[in-house]
Amino acid sequence: MLFRSDLNQLETLDIGGNPLDEVPHEIGNLSSLKHLTLKYTNLHSIPGSIGNLTLLQSLNVERNELTTLPIEIRSEERRVGKECRYRWSPDQ
Repeated sequence: MLFRSDLNQLETLDIGGNPLDEVPHEIGNLSSLKHLTLKYTNLHSIPGSIGNLTLLQSLNVERNELTTLPIEIRSEERRVGKECRYRWSPDQ
């Protein structure tokens, strides 16, 4: 398993520039994550479990094959009382 339970205190994860087939669903278990960089990874989708990252402040998914972000991180309920910056370019 890529995201082990002993990574629960991890606040920043930058795996940009590494080719990924997918982001494991378990990423949603990284409960302390505040900054996530997945740019230049050739991703086509991101799991909805990313919506579990309630402390997330920034998500960088630039230069991927994404056409949309999961509804779990775009919903109004997710954003109430906090700001999360998303950096992505859907028309690339």
